[in-house]
Amino acid sequence: MDPRIGMLMKDGKKVYYAYVNGFDQPETQGSLEEVEMALGLRASQKASKAKKPATYREYVVAMTQGGEVEETTENAKSAADAISKARHFWNMQDGRTQVVGLLPRRFKARLAK
Repeated sequence: MDPRIGMLMKDGKKVYYAYVNGFDQPETQGSLEEVEMALGLRASQKASKAKKPATYREYVVAMTQGGEVEETTENAKSAADAISKARHFWNMQDGRTQVVGLLPRRFKARLAK
């Protein structure tokens, strides 16, 4: 434990304190982790557990229907996400939300070069 950190007992619990901004300012009190973070001795646990931002890539999605192949380009996190976006795009183009009585569609996605 850092020598700048003191410990008190309040209501049977340990409370740590330190004069982070000097002795003429009020002390910082809390758990050991909170006081160490205020002194800059420890990094925040929340910052270390933060998720990496998703990386978007450009995918070319080929849609095959009745022997015709049409391609669209989608920015997505994965090939499955690109296919999902392409399905939504084609459904909106046809003005429908479900395939009813039409030729089946097949989708394949690959990374754009």
